[in-house]
Amino acid sequence: MIALIGTAVGLATGMGANWLMRRLKDKHLEIVVSFLAAFAAYLVAERIEGSGVLAAVACGGLIGRAQVKLAATTRLEGASAWQLVEFVLASLVFLLVGLQLHGILARLTNYSGWQLATLGLGLSATLILSRFVWVFATFYPTTAVVAVIRGGKFTPSLSYPTIIAWTGMRGVVSLAAALALPSDFEFRDLIVFLAFCSILSTLVLQGITLKWLIQWFDLREPEIERASPALVEARGIVAAAIAGVGAQGSKTRDVLEQVRHSEEKAAHAGHAVDPERLRSVMEDRLAALDDARVRLREHRDELDGETLATLIRELDLEEEQVRLAMGDSAPAKA
Repeated sequence: MIALIGTAVGLATGMGANWLMRRLKDKHLEIVVSFLAAFAAYLVAERIEGSGVLAAVACGGLIGRAQVKLAATTRLEGASAWQLVEFVLASLVFLLVGLQLHGILARLTNYSGWQLATLGLGLSATLILSRFVWVFATFYPTTAVVAVIRGGKFTPSLSYPTIIAWTGMRGVVSLAAALALPSDFEFRDLIVFLAFCSILSTLVLQGITLKWLIQWFDLREPEIERASPALVEARGIVAAAIAGVGAQGSKTRDVLEQVRHSEEKAAHAGHAVDPERLRSVMEDRLAALDDARVRLREHRDELDGETLATLIRELDLEEEQVRLAMGDSAPAKA
């Protein structure tokens, strides 16, 4: 019940934050709302006896999925701000547990050193093995169903599920969930210690050996090296938009160069330049970029999240250049 309450609060807060951000029309306020929403979800969930951590995670996931509907400049500056905050917060969380660990060990007087080591290693092994069981139990049935639907041949693979199972490193979320327990909770110190042990063991053991595991399976297969049709089409959409090909096939980049050339000639001849003409061409480029983003969102289920974010970022960077040029070409305000 605690998990359900936290998730519900997070989803409700995320939907409210997305609604508000789409109407603020100010990049700084939109970024601030994205920050405050996660804290609000956490506090509200804890207030009504729900899971604050799950509320923050659900809220962040919903806000992250709706980023494609915001302005390009908001996405670019928001991503930079969140990367910095993520680094600082992750560092602070591990610093906090490091400062608390000495006191936690001092309070665990009911357990000997061997008992704590056994519990830590046992929990870490259980987490690793349980992920293997879950991944293998779900990978083969879903792969077989997809193969049947697509009319292909089901060929069980050992490499893919093994690597997926081995990437189950624990991190800040697990530690934050342990630290969020009330200070008077009976087994809080033991839970925080075990969370630290699981994070340390999985990051060190699995993180260091993951590269060797991938090399041992030698995943350089044609199916992996060859781009999927969806990725090829998505790349084509982005390339066409950046090249200046609009929805009607007009190359606005070429037209833009012609306008700039004619304006330079007019300036040398002493004639006044026409900023409205240049702005009209640039607005056509912005429309082409917006159209490309809409078409990319249609392929959201066929592309992984990182690839989709990278492609949209390329369009955002191009839009920023266009908007800067529009600002330079606009007449100065009195």
